[in-house]
Amino acid sequence: MKKILVCLCLLLSMACARKIAANGEPSSRYHTTLRHHTKEHKSYTMEKVLYKTSIAYKSCDLRKAYVEEYADVYKSNSSDIEKMMAEEMADCEKYDAFVVAHFASDKETRRIETKSGVWKVTLLSAGSSDAVAPESVMALPGERPVSEYFYPFISPWSRTYLVKFPKQPGNALTLNMDGIEGNLQFSWK
Repeated sequence: MKKILVCLCLLLSMACARKIAANGEPSSRYHTTLRHHTKEHKSYTMEKVLYKTSIAYKSCDLRKAYVEEYADVYKSNSSDIEKMMAEEMADCEKYDAFVVAHFASDKETRRIETKSGVWKVTLLSAGSSDAVAPESVMALPGERPVSEYFYPFISPWSRTYLVKFPKQPGNALTLNMDGIEGNLQFSWK
């Protein structure tokens, strides 16, 4: 009984240090906002994973929550927080950005870089009939454990990208991934 009580106290103290829900997932304002901005598609056969793709839209609201969470985790000073917030808001005004975690059993279909030709990634806004190509597709910068904390949908087996499009008018966006494995649509309203 004493061991159980000690374990329970340790678990509670860890949950207090980082806001962790009973299911083990982070429950901070940032992580709650992230869940609302994340979409997922997956397709399996009996023998392999055709794809499992999770995408988070980096809205201005998510970026603000990210800076707050980052500042809390790293105990940042106010000037660092202001600088980071200004950078995130400037990027938000210029780009519609997405964090993409993409896994496929076939190595060739894991890549979504514009050069690969396996997947064509485009963005469509509600007020436009023309899809826009990304301005950049690059590996998500930073250390993997940090990325996995801020984007828990990232797995050790997925390839992770930051995809940026020129800012589109309106709030309703659809990111399309079209290729030989499927035609995937991720929509945000």
